Amino acid sequence: MLDDGLRRILRETLKSDDIKYEDTIETVDLWDSMMHMEVMVAIENSYKVRMEPGEIIALTSVKAIQEYLRSKGAL
Repeated sequence: MLDDGLRRILRETLKSDDIKYEDTIETVDLWDSMMHMEVMVAIENSYKVRMEPGEIIALTSVKAIQEYLRSKGAL
């Protein structure tokens, strides 16, 4: 199940009302490499986490982002 706060951030950043837990950088039209950085910055700012470059590169799915935030105690 997708966290409501994360869903809101992704909807606003990716400008899509249809964000699902299963979505990835490959399944969302506007989620390209530039938009990925905007998503990561929005998540860092909202959840007060600091991501390393390798983490940013790896977090290319909604599921991975949510699991990362849980592992950091942000959710």
